[in-house]
Amino acid sequence: MKIQFALFLIFLLLIQRTEAEQMIITGLASIDNKPVSEGTVIVAKIADKEVGICNVSERGGYSITVITDDDIYSPIEFYIDGYRAIQVVPFEVNKLIVIDLNFGKFESTTTTIQSTTIIEKPGIIGHVIGFSTKYGATIVGISILLVLVWYTFCRE
Repeated sequence: MKIQFALFLIFLLLIQRTEAEQMIITGLASIDNKPVSEGTVIVAKIADKEVGICNVSERGGYSITVITDDDIYSPIEFYIDGYRAIQVVPFEVNKLIVIDLNFGKFESTTTTIQSTTIIEKPGIIGHVIGFSTKYGATIVGISILLVLVWYTFCRE
């Protein structure tokens, strides 16, 4: 009986999953300062990965729900069939952002910029905080599982 209970707890842990986080972005869309026609598709991308899509409503209105497990403040870019929005929005969990998007012709170009970058690496506390905010539910689930397994087998 104890083994069946432990296997059941392990099964519950395995099927637990962390939800992707979301953000809602809404506003008016225009191409060259003219409202985008109704039914036009706007695609939101983070690092060339599609994270949201919507159809434009009347007078250029749009509302995109961005769903991703990317890091916060990852830049979200918006595209309409050969056009890219001038605006870039940083991803923020559970936020509602109202922004008007103005699209211009998208041309792929490569620019080389020489610069010096100083990267500050987070310390152990920064890593723990980052890990716990992203995987907090999993850590709590594992902790509960370990307590229950210990209680089941070591209670005697």
